[in-house]
Amino acid sequence: MMRLTILGKGTLYPRNNAGGPGYLLETGKIGNSPILFDTGLGTLHKLAKLGVDVRKIRHIFYTHTHNDHICELAPILWYLKFLSSHRPKDPVNKEININLYGPKGFKEYFNDLWFKILGSEEPAGFIASVNELESDEFAIDDLRIKSRPVVHKGDCLGFRVEQDDKVFVYSGDTSMCEGVKKLSADADLLLLECAFPKGTEVIGHMNTIECGKLAKDAHAKRLVLAHRYPETLAIDAKKECAEEFDGDIIVPEDLMAIDI
Repeated sequence: MMRLTILGKGTLYPRNNAGGPGYLLETGKIGNSPILFDTGLGTLHKLAKLGVDVRKIRHIFYTHTHNDHICELAPILWYLKFLSSHRPKDPVNKEININLYGPKGFKEYFNDLWFKILGSEEPAGFIASVNELESDEFAIDDLRIKSRPVVHKGDCLGFRVEQDDKVFVYSGDTSMCEGVKKLSADADLLLLECAFPKGTEVIGHMNTIECGKLAKDAHAKRLVLAHRYPETLAIDAKKECAEEFDGDIIVPEDLMAIDI
């Protein structure tokens, strides 16, 4: 059984009860590594609060390189670099091996970031594999991962994770598009960015009615509304989504865990 924990339900707006976008997926299988999707502001502290050792996370998926979704990649890399270089006798630090995934242009972003962190091309002291994805499918442990480009400002991805007969989908930031529609089909848990109220159309984002319609058309079982901007916080987003989708709608809080 997969379990999703909301590390940050929020956006770029600072709020005392909402971290930046970050989602932890655990598979419930012994030996499987937890997986991160995006690492917005507060990710490291939320992981620490949960007792999750970031050194043991082997895979981090980024929807895109906008700062609200990726800003804690730098402190994660700095932390791993410090531990591997200055605490080499700790056996866990000798086994740090992280795989990073992102859209087109992600390798250049990573290389620039790494140079800025160290000020040189000094070896990391740990293994970091950087991968660019488009419409890709591959396996991690007993999971099947699918990525598809979605419509946002710049290159952006959505993700689908399948384990046995269960499906988790994360839209990333996107307008309604074919990529997110294909990913969302028959999702057991559909995590959508719900940026704006009905009647508001912004390229690269979805509103409440679009979220509800997507969930309905995809025959999703449960819908999670995250990444809500102030305009959507001011209204009953769940009620507006329910105009289209009659399934279970979850308006999450940080650190909420949802079994899939």
